[in-house]
Amino acid sequence: MHIAFNQPAVHPFRRATRGSYCYHFEIGQHSKTEAVVTEQSPGTDFELFLLRDDGNGNLQLVGHSSQPGNADESILAVTPPGHYYWLMNALASDGSPVGFGALVAAPIDAYEPNDSPESATVLPDTLNVITGNSDSAWDYDYYEFTSVRGQTLRLMLTGEDSGTSNRWLLEVYNNGVWQQETKDMRLNINGLPANERLQVRGRPNPAVALTPHLRYRLTIGSTPFMRNHYVEGESNALRIPYSAPLAYGQRYMTTQAYKQVKWSMLLTDSTNTPIKGVTPVLHLLPRTRLGQEPYSSHPAKTDINGWARGTINLGACYGDWSTTFVDYSGTYRNTWKTDYNYGSWYLRLNEDPSVGVGSPENSVVLGHLCQQTLIKSER
Repeated sequence: MHIAFNQPAVHPFRRATRGSYCYHFEIGQHSKTEAVVTEQSPGTDFELFLLRDDGNGNLQLVGHSSQPGNADESILAVTPPGHYYWLMNALASDGSPVGFGALVAAPIDAYEPNDSPESATVLPDTLNVITGNSDSAWDYDYYEFTSVRGQTLRLMLTGEDSGTSNRWLLEVYNNGVWQQETKDMRLNINGLPANERLQVRGRPNPAVALTPHLRYRLTIGSTPFMRNHYVEGESNALRIPYSAPLAYGQRYMTTQAYKQVKWSMLLTDSTNTPIKGVTPVLHLLPRTRLGQEPYSSHPAKTDINGWARGTINLGACYGDWSTTFVDYSGTYRNTWKTDYNYGSWYLRLNEDPSVGVGSPENSVVLGHLCQQTLIKSER
């Protein structure tokens, strides 16, 4: 028998007797499905199988539920599009009707099903950033992180789109109670013993209309600390000194390079243990001018030692600006003319933009050295 439904529904199944019953239904998009058998009388005991056609006429077991007596049967699973079947075995029946159905929710995020503490998404020992959504009003998303070394932990929930964080509630399990936490704020959790579990859930705010297409951003894991960094040009670059005259409004060029910029960042947790697998990003603008292009972003993952490194090729240039300065080499007093482009950079951690150097509003100045001409050399 085929059952068609567009909304979650429980269908009455009347005059149930001992035996097996199979019903077909179809799912049209990647979703989360809870198949159920409910409303069993005290004299009825069903078990439930959820099966999927693999596309070649072969049935695959998705899940099985066999609770004692007349307790409700439930199977929760992530279900790709396709053809599915309820298979219900009546282990005992007094002929009373039962209900069966499927609650289908979509769209879903990559961490489903994680709708209970037992099915919580267990997160690795790093700083994790999760993008999820609430696919239904009953979609409580559970996450678990272990403070292996008793390190300080970071927790934050925001809406992926500005102004949408009110769609969710952030809660932490503490002494047997789920406690609501402030959103849109970086929370540091200190003083944890080693191997303490942090249990967190995000759930729809019942005071706001459900919007499954909106997504939240949950940051959870080790609080990051930047221990070292560098952004440098070639070691043999003849730098424009601080004393050299520059165009009006220009500042000293902290970083100077001919054709290549190398950069790195070292990140650890509060116990000085390296944080692996997070993503510092160098944002670089080699040339500032009217109608300028935006910063180009250059990400790199931290390795097992907590270092992320990158090399950026600037290429050749002609120079929008020029300056003249004196450089001493041994007993020689050399006067140089340098053509350069005036640019900038800032370095930020993708998972926690509060960590890093500079910002779009307060960037570090980059001088791209295009051509250098020796005007005169005197003893």
